[in-house]
Amino acid sequence: MKNKIKYFLITSSLALFVVFFIYYNKESKTNINLPAPNMFEDCDSLIDVYRSDLKVFRFTENLNIDSLINEIKIKMDPVLPNAKEKYYEMMSDPDFRIISDSTYNFFGEEIPYFNEIKNGVCRYKTFLNEDANLSKLFSNKINLIVYIDSDITYINQPNFTSPFIPIDFTVNPYDNSQWLLIGLHWFLGEDHAFYQSGQDFLRRRYDSIFLSSMVFNRLGHNYLSYNNMFNIDDDSFLAAMISEAKPYFFTKCMLPDVDDYRIFGFTKFTDLDGNVYDEMDFAITNESYFWKDIILKGDLLYSSNKDLKELYIIPGPAITCPSRLGVWIGYKILQSYYQNNQELTLREIMLESDYQKILNRSNYQP
Repeated sequence: MKNKIKYFLITSSLALFVVFFIYYNKESKTNINLPAPNMFEDCDSLIDVYRSDLKVFRFTENLNIDSLINEIKIKMDPVLPNAKEKYYEMMSDPDFRIISDSTYNFFGEEIPYFNEIKNGVCRYKTFLNEDANLSKLFSNKINLIVYIDSDITYINQPNFTSPFIPIDFTVNPYDNSQWLLIGLHWFLGEDHAFYQSGQDFLRRRYDSIFLSSMVFNRLGHNYLSYNNMFNIDDDSFLAAMISEAKPYFFTKCMLPDVDDYRIFGFTKFTDLDGNVYDEMDFAITNESYFWKDIILKGDLLYSSNKDLKELYIIPGPAITCPSRLGVWIGYKILQSYYQNNQELTLREIMLESDYQKILNRSNYQP
């Protein structure tokens, strides 16, 4: 099976130079109807921003440090509890200071793409209100915390795994408060010194242009986890493509005006031979070929072979194609599913676990 997969990879690469499908325009391919929720009224009241990074590292000299730390702990302990001593250590730690200064020099007191995030949260609130149980559970505003962590200093350590999505979202079970944790030190651009010992495919993602899409990918993933949608007993390639695509589909519905390359975090780069490689262009141009000539002709759709997920689902470096090309196909199937069944709500699409039903009713024909 593994040799068979490799064969299709090789033939698909050669085919790019021999028979290329007509190039699809990005906007015409992605500008489709979506089950995007309407904007919730009074958006400004839905997010409570707390810049712990500024509180810890950019306080005025006359401020009482002990009182400041008490204030920070009141705000942060529900989600990131630390002893007072830890904050004193952070304030005097040179690594923390370098990370803080670099981040502040890059962004100042601004949160990049904050208006996009705010508008997406307005749609997210409407989405939650469509479910009575979730409306009660998520009745509180989102606490958006910007923080600094020394985790980035371990990027060159062999046992450290650099985050694919360096954003966390959690719900406090005691009061149902929502906490969105953003480390802006992970969004300084691929050329920043912090990331140079990291893997290239991750470095290219560490750019603020992908910040807002990562936020809602996390929210979508959390929604699916809350509804136990990752415990479905189906290990087929079809299930993997669609289930892993759902957070991206959710993100597109929260951010309908954001281009797909940002939704997916697809990047463009130049290889060692000077060839420009655009992951988004590759995915769009080869969608039909990948579906018909590799997946269907290769009889891979219902395979449970783990190699398929390694090649086409799990994030990794682009070798012969973008590593998440299978997730892109799943995303396009979900788009077709809604296009041909527009009576469906976003909630119904997200919670549908019959992946064969999704495929059949999608009439997906790239």
